[in-house]
Amino acid sequence: MEAALIEFIQTNPSYAYLSVFGILLLCGLGLPMPEDIVLVTGGYMVYLAGKQGLSEPSLVPMVICGMVGVLSGDMILFFAGRRLGPRVTKVWPFRTLINEKRMKKVQGFFDRYGARTAFVARFAAGLRAPTYLLAGTAGMRFRTFILADGSAALLSVPAWILLAYYFGAQIDRVKAW
Repeated sequence: MEAALIEFIQTNPSYAYLSVFGILLLCGLGLPMPEDIVLVTGGYMVYLAGKQGLSEPSLVPMVICGMVGVLSGDMILFFAGRRLGPRVTKVWPFRTLINEKRMKKVQGFFDRYGARTAFVARFAAGLRAPTYLLAGTAGMRFRTFILADGSAALLSVPAWILLAYYFGAQIDRVKAW
């Protein structure tokens, strides 16, 4: 894996940023892959570049790329929910999960706990996408959503990238574990 990543970043370092952004965007849209793995891979690519004496990819742009990728996917889901609105109860596959009675409960829940829910959902893989879609559907204010999600992303995105960057030399121990 390490040799393939080294060849990848030596060929064109900007592809490292582009691939992390693209995969994170797809994860935000429901690709069944944890965003954390992509962020760790981004941090590890920065570690490998430094180990090989390359100037790119570097740490700060990778963190920015990770933030933009994560938040872009989340915003697309939020605005898809906003566009669907209460019609979500009539659109397949959502109509099998959400009826009008449940939708009223969801709206009440987001009225009360919306910001906290958006914040916590950032750390709950598997619940993130449906939560952000429902936040838009329930009419949560965009400013509230992006502040909550962005605050959580400011904690998680740099943490995963920095973790892989600073402990990149330990990757073999982690794989064995």
